[in-house]
Amino acid sequence: MSEASEVLVSREGAIATLTISRPRAKNSLNRAVFDGLRAQLAQLRDDDAVRAVIITGAEDVFCAGADITAFEVLRAAPLLGDRSATGWDFFAALGRFPKPVIAAINGAAVGIGTTLLMHCDLVYAADNAKFSMPFTQLGLCPEFASSLLVAQSAGYT
Repeated sequence: MSEASEVLVSREGAIATLTISRPRAKNSLNRAVFDGLRAQLAQLRDDDAVRAVIITGAEDVFCAGADITAFEVLRAAPLLGDRSATGWDFFAALGRFPKPVIAAINGAAVGIGTTLLMHCDLVYAADNAKFSMPFTQLGLCPEFASSLLVAQSAGYT
């Protein structure tokens, strides 16, 4: 197992697993995680030995959403032309990734942690999986087309 930023990478046969590993922060996403995930997807895209990728979270949480300690950075980043801090580059790489991406949900998937699932090819939820999109409670707008994708995948009603 190797580590790139706060993303652990392991391989078993033709399957690569990317594990978001910030257990003290409930695997919340920050610039380092976005950069680590994007960099790993770039490497795995060109690796012919890898046929599929699994994204999961360390310990008992998939992803608690965006790291609230980075909210000021995330809010200012687009105004400063820095899309990497907001995850834009990662989601763009995920959308172009030519191999199947499977989300393995262990525990909570909150906010952007739930949005991430809608950009994967398959979502596998463990018995303890919980999903939450508290955007309006936090005064935020849903990101990365989640308001559109939820309706497409779950139905309008």
